[in-house]
Amino acid sequence: MKPLISIDARMIAHSGIGTYLRNILPYLIDSDRFSIELLGNPELLEKLGFSPKQGVSVRPVFCPIYSFKEHYQIPAAMSKNSKLLWVPHFNIPWLYKGRLVVTIHDILPMEKEFSSVWKRLYTLIFLKRIESQAETVFTDSIFTKNRLEAHNLLIKSNQPVVTPLGIHSSWLNFQPGPRPHNNPYILYVGNIKPHKNLKTLLKAHSLLIDAPDLILVGKKSGFILGDSETIALATNNPKVHFTGEIPISDETLSQYYRHAEALVFPSLYEGFGLPPLEAMACGCPCIASDISVLREFYGDSASFYSPPKDEVALAAQIEAILKNPSLRQEMIQKGLQKAISSTWEVAAQIIKNRLAQLL
Repeated sequence: MKPLISIDARMIAHSGIGTYLRNILPYLIDSDRFSIELLGNPELLEKLGFSPKQGVSVRPVFCPIYSFKEHYQIPAAMSKNSKLLWVPHFNIPWLYKGRLVVTIHDILPMEKEFSSVWKRLYTLIFLKRIESQAETVFTDSIFTKNRLEAHNLLIKSNQPVVTPLGIHSSWLNFQPGPRPHNNPYILYVGNIKPHKNLKTLLKAHSLLIDAPDLILVGKKSGFILGDSETIALATNNPKVHFTGEIPISDETLSQYYRHAEALVFPSLYEGFGLPPLEAMACGCPCIASDISVLREFYGDSASFYSPPKDEVALAAQIEAILKNPSLRQEMIQKGLQKAISSTWEVAAQIIKNRLAQLL
């Protein structure tokens, strides 16, 4: 009988970590070195293609992330013969004392610029526990690995294993569909948290001459959580539009990418930054903030502006792409080549091999 690995899959339907799980797990199911069981909502997992019908064992766990219950319900739900627990986030169950593998996508809660003292303390407690217990830590980028080292974390025992993210091959094969928006537009995909730097994009858009529309993928209602200036910029401009929620299926989102003049990704901090890669796969040129994690992966396949909070610099970069067809076409071709070479299989094989080595 193959050794069994338990995987916390409660975030399977989320963006970010959910995308990571949905794309990595299929590569683990067919391993000849180990079997897996998923801890999460059985009904939701089945809808996403992970159930006993597909040869996947599922153990019901319904407690939310960051809850008190997760610390005892996760260990209690695991099969007795499970050899290892893999948690795809830093919120490890405190009462679990067995062998552990963790993925740390970023350490944003540890960065003073973006986090409170209490969030930093809360995160530090978990990261110190991970440092002492985890046999392997995966990160999405060298940047996150370096930030862990800068905070003197995870450097005494196991060096993090970098597993760059990718795209599913379907992103390269979606057929062109009707335009989701009649007017020319630039696109933003992301949330409204301060580190996403949406305010700079909204300011830059207001500076454009003959500006195309700006489409924000997300719900307008979410902006009640933003600051007053961002709310005003987003809601008082008739050229700014919201899509509402895009379903988990990537096909609808691919059409927004495919017909956009450009994707703008102005983030101040990322563990990786996946939307530019999705856009590139759809033939959409990308304009991104010049931060180290984006430079690390995207290199010359994206058009960078600097400094990240400079709306004038961003507006100039957008104008350059919009008004220079040859430059735009060059960025499209570089982006497509980057997307073709960046599949989930690379990360999945690193993870799969490392898990097998531990058993």
